[in-house]
Amino acid sequence: MPAQNGKKTYKLMGNKIITEKDFWMCTGGNVPAPLQSVQQSTKTKDGKKYITIVDTATSSYIDFGCNKLMLIMAIIAAVIAVAVVATGGAALIAVGALAGAAGAAAGAVLGGLICGQVAKLARVWLGSKNDMIVKGKPAITSGHEMKCMLFGDKISHAPNIKNWWQAIAVGSINTGAKIVEGALFGMMVGMGAGVLKGLIQLGAPTLTSVGVNIVGSFGTLGSSIRAVFGIQNVTNNWAMGKIENLTLAESKDAFIEGAIPEYEISKRIATTGEIRPSDAMLLLYLLKFKNPNKPVKEELINEKSTQKTTNLAKPEGGKAKGNFEAFEGDTKKLLETEGNVGTYKELIKKGKIGDNITPHHMPSAEYLNRNTKIKYNDGISMNMEQPSPGTGGRHRKTSTFNNNMTAAEKKVYFEKNPREALAHDIKDAKRIYKEDGLYGKTGQFDHLIPD
Repeated sequence: MPAQNGKKTYKLMGNKIITEKDFWMCTGGNVPAPLQSVQQSTKTKDGKKYITIVDTATSSYIDFGCNKLMLIMAIIAAVIAVAVVATGGAALIAVGALAGAAGAAAGAVLGGLICGQVAKLARVWLGSKNDMIVKGKPAITSGHEMKCMLFGDKISHAPNIKNWWQAIAVGSINTGAKIVEGALFGMMVGMGAGVLKGLIQLGAPTLTSVGVNIVGSFGTLGSSIRAVFGIQNVTNNWAMGKIENLTLAESKDAFIEGAIPEYEISKRIATTGEIRPSDAMLLLYLLKFKNPNKPVKEELINEKSTQKTTNLAKPEGGKAKGNFEAFEGDTKKLLETEGNVGTYKELIKKGKIGDNITPHHMPSAEYLNRNTKIKYNDGISMNMEQPSPGTGGRHRKTSTFNNNMTAAEKKVYFEKNPREALAHDIKDAKRIYKEDGLYGKTGQFDHLIPD
């Protein structure tokens, strides 16, 4: 039945005739928004203009936004951030996460500017009500969908969104969840950068590592992230009319599907056999990362490690001594290879079981990790005494060992340039050997720590 000019109400069994006051949601968007009619005369009794097949733009007030653009911006921001920062390991992953979140937030703003009005040219209605003509154009009902040709997303009627307050609430939840997702993508970029820079190494997955990954995803942070996605899924299901009332009974399945995507994926594959590219995210559980660099605490050596430097040497008399007494009598003296200089890897390779020697990074390993691209094994080091297992020894007296420096002292140290940091560590070693009465007593050692 053709519509006439003037105010007239149309009803359709099952589906609703759409006007400018009805809200729609895009599978690639964040915010529900109404569509804008190009015709001005044919309206309902209360003055609402009908939507036809030529109407593809959203209201001028607000539009869907684009979560695809948010993720693209998140990845770009994370890639730039991890490429320019001079850090590694967990810090690199954190930088990627922060940059990913910031990029996603910027993408939300940019998407809001270009989606609704500019992207209207890329939208096509997949059907129309051909027996209802408004100003020569077929009308649109709530049963029709529109496709965005840019990303292939579909735009559908959101029956439970009745006003802008509801639309803004749903949009805020979706945007927040996508910013969290942007941070997760940024973390993955940081991990990838760590692998490429040699700061992070991949190991073969084991049942233990997979179990740790799964359990870790339900920790404090993981559970919080899962809750965000669960709430988002409940909200979107309600907006689209799949949930009528936001009660626990009606919402629990949607929450579980959002918070535990593994559940949704398993159920979908079991019932429909459908596999989506996003399902590959489950492969992350197979990842096993190991950091080739030492932890943040400089030179903290595992006393039970199997490295060559970890067995206790017996003194010349055949009796093990206590702290600082690795030699016969009370007179301290240099060990055979103490004072030798090389890369950490070279010195470890030349060492032997029971030598009570460990290479001391100069500048410290943490300094190299924070301020350079030099790997732990490639750091210039000097052999120093360290009974192991045991306590004491000259290496444990260095200012950069474990927590020998206060937080304020560490801050000053890490802000030094490499030359200044090296000078600090040379002066520190000189102090230790003077305290033990060993500085300047041997030709082997004099040239290594000059005045």
